[in-house]
Amino acid sequence: MDTLLNLFVALKPQSLMPIAIALMAVGLGIAAWPLVSQSRGRNDMRRRLVVATPVSHDLPEKKKPVKETNVVKDKALKKAQEFYAKTDPENVARLRLRLIRAGYMDPKAVGFFFVIRFLALIAFGVAAFAMSGISGGQATTTNTILYTLGFAGLGYFVPGLI
Repeated sequence: MDTLLNLFVALKPQSLMPIAIALMAVGLGIAAWPLVSQSRGRNDMRRRLVVATPVSHDLPEKKKPVKETNVVKDKALKKAQEFYAKTDPENVARLRLRLIRAGYMDPKAVGFFFVIRFLALIAFGVAAFAMSGISGGQATTTNTILYTLGFAGLGYFVPGLI
């Protein structure tokens, strides 16, 4: 991180173009992440489409106990989905249909979407604030606030566009 900061300080930008390019690169990386990674909802759909091989029913199969390792994640998804379902149930229903059409069949997909939206809002805002601090003291307080709020708003809408 220090190397990146030293790089920006060494550039001594006369404009905000390097910062804008860096933020665009981060945004494109975030936008491309779902395309690169295999999402759980799509894997479930692929798993259901695979023809199962016949299983011999001679011996009863022992089931292994399932450990709950994602308790915090599940609670966060549940809280986010409940909160938004109470505030705007029609919007949540429309979002659920859009996610189903996109191939995300998991019932937790709506909660996951809202958590991602919140995290993107925070991440874009913090990145814009950090980049405005690196600009060598050229940005005024008003510009810093406007850039931070603008990019935080962008972060809020990016998950919906993806």
